[in-house]
Amino acid sequence: MTSYNLTTLPADTNSHATNTTTPHKKRRRPRGASLEASIEFYEDETGHWTGACDSDGYPVLNLKGKTQPVHRLIAELAGWDIEGKVVMHIDDNPLNVRLDNLRVGTQAENMADMAQKGRGHTASRFKATEIAAIVRQRKMGGSINQIAHATGRSRKAVSALLKRMPLKDSQEPVQGILGFTGSITSA
Repeated sequence: MTSYNLTTLPADTNSHATNTTTPHKKRRRPRGASLEASIEFYEDETGHWTGACDSDGYPVLNLKGKTQPVHRLIAELAGWDIEGKVVMHIDDNPLNVRLDNLRVGTQAENMADMAQKGRGHTASRFKATEIAAIVRQRKMGGSINQIAHATGRSRKAVSALLKRMPLKDSQEPVQGILGFTGSITSA
């Protein structure tokens, strides 16, 4: 777990209700936990987020009735000046919230980084081999969360890919998302 060695800030004690009667409910952080303890509660041993995420796949915490991005909270805890700036993930995996995976930059720097790494709507997000691996993992019963964690992709990206890849059991993808999706029949 990450230790920030900073003064801890109290989290909102009313931000999560405890429900012990329904075992399928998501884990809830302890009431009254500090901000640092709340973040650590949802990190696994590798520094990856296991808690709630927004619709774009970025980890969030509800503090004092407001949903806040975890990567920005971590940067603030570390004392970084993030006012008017963006906090970027070096490995492009929003679930990796380790401090050594974050950096501060401008929105222009973020867009340049995105273009350089081939991310965005104009570039193919996945290589053919990666698509095949994701589809195979899903067919073997892997959850969206497990596949996202294993591939370093956001849950939203994996989910969107799988929705665009309606394959029969005997097919595997051989091409990216840029308009052409072919398949080969397995023996």
